[in-house]
Amino acid sequence: MSPAFTFFYVQFSENGSMKMLKVIPAFTTVLAIWGLWTSWCLFYLFNLYLSLPALALAILINVYATHKALNSKPFERE
Repeated sequence: MSPAFTFFYVQFSENGSMKMLKVIPAFTTVLAIWGLWTSWCLFYLFNLYLSLPALALAILINVYATHKALNSKPFERE
C-alpha cells in the first residue's frame, strides 16, 4: 500500500466517518434553529425601529392635547 492510501485510510477510516455522519444532522438542526431565531429577532427589531418613533410621537401629541384641553367633546361615561 502506498503512503497516500495509508494517509487516506487513517484520516477517513470507517469509525471516524461514521461519527462525522452522526454529527451532521444535529449540526444542521442547530444551524437551522439559529437561523430562524436570528431572522425573527432581526424582523422584530426592524419593526420596533420603524414603529417606535410613531408611538413616541402619538404619546407626545396626546399629552400635548390633554395638557392644552384641545378636545372639545370630553369623554362622557353613561
